[in-house]
Amino acid sequence: MIKLVAKKGSELEQTIKEMAEQMDKNLADGMRIVKEATGVEPESIGYRWAWGDVATFLPSLVRFKKEDWDKVDEKVMRRDKRDDNFFKPQKRYAAGKRLYERFIEEVSNKCVTDEPLKKHGIHTMYESRSVWVQPFHDKEKDCYVLLAGDSLPHGFTGKAKNEKDREFTIEY
Repeated sequence: MIKLVAKKGSELEQTIKEMAEQMDKNLADGMRIVKEATGVEPESIGYRWAWGDVATFLPSLVRFKKEDWDKVDEKVMRRDKRDDNFFKPQKRYAAGKRLYERFIEEVSNKCVTDEPLKKHGIHTMYESRSVWVQPFHDKEKDCYVLLAGDSLPHGFTGKAKNEKDREFTIEY
């Protein structure tokens, strides 16, 4: 894994901050929507990252604590047959369909993309491959970081011509 640590006061720091805040907001909105529909607090919601999307939270990747599984109304959400750790909306019933549509409109359609990173010369696509990235706030060090998969091109410099002009430092 590679860490791009944004320099304090840089435009990249602001970009990563906005992306991390949007991810946090989308997750909180998704958790709220699922709880309102099911009456049960979800443990987590998974997301898709590929082809320019940094984080698209999905209503089919909802996890509940195992002790809460029986509390979830099967007309709203049911366990996934392929992976029973996840629940997904039961779209053939009105309550499940409403949950799905609301989640897509209020959360999935507001996904975090790699577009803001491109103006800094950071591309999550190369050679027909997608690179996983995740923006977050490192509270311990009080800095904004972009985690990236090891497949981020080596020698990556962003838009800077030389190392001292970079808006970030790289940690491996």
